[in-house]
Amino acid sequence: MSLKLTMIGPSGTGKSCYLYATYFRMLEGIGGFNFNCKDYNQGLDLQDAWDMMLDDGVWPAGTAESTAFDFTCFYRGSSIGDFEWLDYRGGLLKQREEKDNDVAQFLQHVQNSDAILVCLPADLVLSSRSGENKKQCAQWRSMATRLQALVGKATDGNPNAALIFLITKSDWCKSADDGKYCVKTVKECFKKYFYGTPEHVMIAATRLGKFEGEFDDFQQGAEIVGDVDPHNIHLPILFPFYLHTTAAAQGFEAKARSARGEERDYARKASAEREKSWWGKFWDGDESDAFA
Repeated sequence: MSLKLTMIGPSGTGKSCYLYATYFRMLEGIGGFNFNCKDYNQGLDLQDAWDMMLDDGVWPAGTAESTAFDFTCFYRGSSIGDFEWLDYRGGLLKQREEKDNDVAQFLQHVQNSDAILVCLPADLVLSSRSGENKKQCAQWRSMATRLQALVGKATDGNPNAALIFLITKSDWCKSADDGKYCVKTVKECFKKYFYGTPEHVMIAATRLGKFEGEFDDFQQGAEIVGDVDPHNIHLPILFPFYLHTTAAAQGFEAKARSARGEERDYARKASAEREKSWWGKFWDGDESDAFA
């Protein structure tokens, strides 16, 4: 099994930090699952980025160049599949689809993805409730409309791709009501994907830790104040594996049912052959062993 995963979201939504934290936690593993980077040097780059973030104590700069990372997912030491994770520069979403940039290539990659992770930072989602910070409200509206269009294009012709709405920076949710508001807002913003009971759509709240500060204190290069403790970061990545293994299991079950049906048919035919008279067996030939 080989899957393509793409995270989408403007700069500052935590895409790269999420990648660093996920690799850090999943090297050791959670619940028997663990990831490993197939390219040793890329793995070191991810570890260095996480270590630098902790050692320097500042939020890292935005991604300047899109990079594809290849991982293998293991369960209890056995490989269950590979996946490619594209980390791209957030400023890409503001560019037009032209031949002289990589927007067209990015859109093609998104449309060919098995899983699309839509990053929605909790601080901006919550800002739409109070309406007090006009800057944040404007950023949320701009982000929401751009992502609505991009998700629509990504799922056009690929309706069965796993769609994960990733509420990043969930440490901004200080109460259960905050969390419920974020989920409600995501469902309202992307409501066409939540009709019925879609098995391929997921909302996940993740965080890198518990931090202190106001909205502007979390910009690139700002000091990290608080405790780094990644939480729930593995679930969105394992979700597409769950979907594909479930689909494969259903396929095997269908084949098994078909085989059992054929077995019953052959058993009936073998029984009918055995019950033929000696003359019938002589005339038509005894096929009971062949049917059995």
